[in-house]
Amino acid sequence: MQDAGVIIDSEADADWLDIDARSLEDIPDEGVFFLEGESAASLISEAQAYAEGVTFDEALAFVVEGYLDDYKEDAPRKAKTVREAINAEFWCGLSTEIAGIEADCVVGEAVVKLLTDVHAICARVYAEDGGAMESHYVLQMKHVALRQCNCWYFG
Repeated sequence: MQDAGVIIDSEADADWLDIDARSLEDIPDEGVFFLEGESAASLISEAQAYAEGVTFDEALAFVVEGYLDDYKEDAPRKAKTVREAINAEFWCGLSTEIAGIEADCVVGEAVVKLLTDVHAICARVYAEDGGAMESHYVLQMKHVALRQCNCWYFG
């Protein structure tokens, strides 16, 4: 399973957990963790407890995110632009003015959250046979999201 650039390998009944967080900033030790025994069982058990209404993989991603927060270095976080905080290739239609604003300003934060959520919905595989959202619906969702971003930024 891959969530936000973090690759998580395990199963609901396993006693091991493999986490590859090399894509995240501020994670020491190359960002690769292999847990087994009690520490892995604890995270897997916690994910199973959260799994009501969501898949085990989604619950595990949530639990692993909290686990990784404990390992982040205390280095000051650089202010990112919106372009750096989103999947710029997917959102190639975003105006350069909006893409260049700081991701932690009021409008930038709203834009990053919206575009990240819409990208997650559009890119998600919904069936084991690879079923995904139809491309014309993806284009419609992208269009609506980009128009909303323009409204927030340009008024």
